[in-house]
Amino acid sequence: MRTPAPRAPGLAAPIALLLAIFVLAGCGGGTGGTTPSTTTVTITPTVTPAPSKATSTTTPPPTPPQSYDQAVQHLATGTTDPARTTSFTSPSGNIYCDIYAGSPVRGCELRSGRIAPPTADYCGRGGGGAKDIGRVQFSVSGPTAVCNSDSIVTTGAAPLKYGSVAVAGSIACISESIGVTCLDSGTKKGFFLARSTFFIF
Repeated sequence: MRTPAPRAPGLAAPIALLLAIFVLAGCGGGTGGTTPSTTTVTITPTVTPAPSKATSTTTPPPTPPQSYDQAVQHLATGTTDPARTTSFTSPSGNIYCDIYAGSPVRGCELRSGRIAPPTADYCGRGGGGAKDIGRVQFSVSGPTAVCNSDSIVTTGAAPLKYGSVAVAGSIACISESIGVTCLDSGTKKGFFLARSTFFIF
């Protein structure tokens, strides 16, 4: 049996040191011979898309007609209500219309939201007695805004739904959320009436 040769004391530490230097030199820790390898790390930022704006599906309300041709286009979008041939109200109840051919007054009247006259002397010319306009009615010369102190409103008139058209003889009216438009196909004249607003064409 062989006896291992005795190890020189203090030799382990220098050998460990040499191995450490060798390892560092081989990994690029030295100063010569070996070009240190480089590793490129690419960081891709996460882009959060901006929230898209919700597309509105709400149809904007129509604009009031200010000419006969525009009024014809409004009536063309409606559906005739065969039950409304005499009188009706707007769904809100604020506009009352009487379009029956035998009525003394054929036109529409506001319950509230009367309209300031276009000129200071306008109401004095009509002799209606009021200081503001509350009704637009058909006459021989065409539609006329009246500063009325009387009223054509009668009880029992049914509402004309928005988008519906009432027809009596040559006069047709459409009820819309913006107001009521009436035309006389015989004279090619008409009017639009709403709270605080009217147009005659």
